[in-house]
Amino acid sequence: MEKYKNSIEIGGNIASISDIKKNTQGKDFCYVNIVQNSRTGKASYYSIYLEDKFLKQFQEDGYQKGDYFHIIGKLQTYQKENKTAFQLRPYEIVKFEKSNTKENSNTEKEVDM
Repeated sequence: MEKYKNSIEIGGNIASISDIKKNTQGKDFCYVNIVQNSRTGKASYYSIYLEDKFLKQFQEDGYQKGDYFHIIGKLQTYQKENKTAFQLRPYEIVKFEKSNTKENSNTEKEVDM
C-alpha cells in the first residue's frame, strides 16, 4: 500500500534557493529549484515551495546550492502571467547523508528515519 495517495517523488541537485519571504497569511516561505540533467545535456528545473515545518527542516539540515535534495509531495498548478505554472509541495523530505569515498567523493545514501 502506498504511503501517500496521488504523490510525486523527485530528487536532484539544488540549483538555487530563493530568499525567505512572507505569504499572504504571514507565514515564511521560500522556493528551492532543483535541476535534473538528461543524457543529452539538457537541464530541467523544478520549483519546490517550502513553508512551515518543511522550511524549518530544510534550514536545520543545512541544505545549500549543489546539495542533493529529494522530496515526496504533490504537484500544484497556478496561473502566472496568463500561463499555467506548477510547483511541488512536499509531504516529506527524504533524508540523505553525504559520504566521501575514494571511488566517488560525493555519494549519497538514504538514512532511515
